[in-house]
Amino acid sequence: EPYFVGQARQINPSTLLSPPPPRLQALTVKLSFPWDANVTEFLATQTAIRKLYMTDVIADAPLDMLPEGAMPHLTVFEGPAFVLDQLHHCPMSRLKFVAESEDTFSLLPLVLPELCKFKDLYSLSIVLAPYDTTLSVAEMVSMACPKLKYLSTVSYPCNYEEVSTVDIFHDTQKLIISQQRLLLQSLSRLKQLKILELDVQSWDPPLVGVFQRAVAAEIRTYIPTLAMVRFWTLEEQTWWAWKADNAEPILAVRPKPHNGKAKGRASDKGVEVLDESLLDIDMGSGANRAGCEEMQEEMAMSYTGPDGW
Repeated sequence: EPYFVGQARQINPSTLLSPPPPRLQALTVKLSFPWDANVTEFLATQTAIRKLYMTDVIADAPLDMLPEGAMPHLTVFEGPAFVLDQLHHCPMSRLKFVAESEDTFSLLPLVLPELCKFKDLYSLSIVLAPYDTTLSVAEMVSMACPKLKYLSTVSYPCNYEEVSTVDIFHDTQKLIISQQRLLLQSLSRLKQLKILELDVQSWDPPLVGVFQRAVAAEIRTYIPTLAMVRFWTLEEQTWWAWKADNAEPILAVRPKPHNGKAKGRASDKGVEVLDESLLDIDMGSGANRAGCEEMQEEMAMSYTGPDGW
């Protein structure tokens, strides 16, 4: 059966890659083809590739296998989780995949523990993971990727309580444990974490303003290495950051005012940068990156936020 993408086509679109273009050695590749023999044959010829972005790869389609040792310099991958087992030999530093489909969700217990094979991984974005998997995903990620410096997007629960029954000396007792505390206990294992993105779209009432400051301050008591926290609400996104000499978080980036008047520097992405110095974050991979756009490029490429696919 032909594979259709976009408007109807009568041929498999990946045939555009067959045979692989001669003498082409790309550093960045973006493909919207099935993961078939044409794609793997092409990728096997790309010995210089550093960044690979794959979309429109469907889980129930036949998958071809990459040759052993293909793409030996690949450090950035954005694509389906079900091909990660073919990339364990790559020196991956930044990784993103979407977990909204039932197929990908069912693979998480298998995929996440295997992330430990990426020894240099410091940036991880799991987009649209089901809300009720937050605790288990955080637990597996913190165990498999202890060197993470950037993590997105974690669904931060409201302060609902989880009740468990424990038998101590034959006495049945009920322990009431905050889901927030369980989540933060898992994330506290990430001893190098500097940037954390949180999805709080389910909060009612919405988490805004000074309440975000309070939540950010509490989170940092569990993760003292944090330099910045980003909150995603239904209406906006805001960044809270810490200066070295300040124990309280400071609002660093906020949406532009509706009247278009802003006190700080306004970027072309609809946000207002209030303090450039707060965006100077050393991610440990070379020089610091100053400015909102440069910081996002360094820390996660297009990996930011639940709509960053």
